Amino acid sequence: MFDLNCNLRRGISRHYAIDKITDNHPIVKSSKKRIDKEYSKFAGILIDVFYDYLLVKNWEIYSDTIFADFTTEIYQSFQKYSGDIPPAARQIIGCMVDGDWLISYQHLDGVENALDRIDYRIRAKMGARIKLVDAMLILQRESIDLERDFHAFFPELQQHILNFSLG
Repeated sequence: MFDLNCNLRRGISRHYAIDKITDNHPIVKSSKKRIDKEYSKFAGILIDVFYDYLLVKNWEIYSDTIFADFTTEIYQSFQKYSGDIPPAARQIIGCMVDGDWLISYQHLDGVENALDRIDYRIRAKMGARIKLVDAMLILQRESIDLERDFHAFFPELQQHILNFSLG
């Protein structure tokens, strides 16, 4: 029998490793610079969400697993670890599963919905007056270059995570 806490810790560590390389990678920094100045404070969020969309859009290039099977596995893992997840996070995960947020990233509407949810959290915590959902026009305008950036970056991220997992 495996230790759920150990697997959960390993997953969290992998997630932090992904965040670290992503935040510091020159290609991602270049993508962030494509975001207009008024949204520059939130460029990391915008690029992260748009890269999620690009990953789902191009899933078959980067994974042999059928995307619907992957999402089912992810949602089931949330149930496995539910006792180890803080209540606030469990609530968000419940909404994610019920709304099938991962599948929604197949379409730009899913990106827009994600930005709308993030807007709500930003306003609740910071009272920010900016609406990230309005940045959809920028993401669409820059989509060709952002997709080129993504395809240059993602294989490097995959290799980094492979090395992380082996190490």
